[in-house]
Amino acid sequence: MNQTAQTPQTMTVQQAFQQAVEKHKAGDYDAAAKLYRLVLANKPDLPTAWTNFGALLRAQKKFDVALAYHRKALQLSPQLVNALSNLANVLADIGQAEEAAEIREDLLNATPDDWGRIRDLAIAYRGCWRNQDVVDLVDAAEARLGPSEEGQLQRSLAHLMLGNYAEGFRDFEARYSGDEVALPKDSPWPRWTGEPLDGKRLLILPEQGFGDAILMARFLPQLKAMGAHVSMVVKPPLQRLFARLEGLDVMLSGASKSASFDY
Repeated sequence: MNQTAQTPQTMTVQQAFQQAVEKHKAGDYDAAAKLYRLVLANKPDLPTAWTNFGALLRAQKKFDVALAYHRKALQLSPQLVNALSNLANVLADIGQAEEAAEIREDLLNATPDDWGRIRDLAIAYRGCWRNQDVVDLVDAAEARLGPSEEGQLQRSLAHLMLGNYAEGFRDFEARYSGDEVALPKDSPWPRWTGEPLDGKRLLILPEQGFGDAILMARFLPQLKAMGAHVSMVVKPPLQRLFARLEGLDVMLSGASKSASFDY
């Protein structure tokens, strides 16, 4: 009998744990939870099962139970990295940002050149409104390790909260390299990066939320003054508000790839 055909009664604890992890990764939380319970009923001293189950419960927003499960994992294995990281995630969720930051600091101290952990600490600092600490952290890491787009994105958000808009928006260009935002896949038009716009057809695309669109719409007149013909894709809830927007030549609900735009 192969592993996938086995029933909980015929699986070993290790096989049940492996299946739990697979179900968890696939998003089948009910099946994964049943398997984690089976594992813990038979091997209650397995810290990875406790913290994995805690991560699943966090995804279901059952934060109090998740917190208890991560602490149980760390009681069994105080230096278990996944449990420490998972615990920091839940602490941040429930507003205990300072404790989350302390854990992230300890994790980074163990591997100070790990950009993933630098990013995680930066996020924790932002949760504590320690934005200058984010800037200092990323600056020091860049001086030591060279630039990182993960670090730049976190520093950009910190600079923006501090009111350092030039520095913040310069760093915020890094958002395109990660999973923060993305241009449409297979876009036939190149992204405008400051080229002359006189006589050019420019398409403005919504990037994030309604508030961002309203905030940035103030710059359309400047694009128009640079000589561009400005079209903008506007989501339906904003169309009436933007109907007479200064600097906007054409408002669109969507844009076909066959449409003719320069940028």
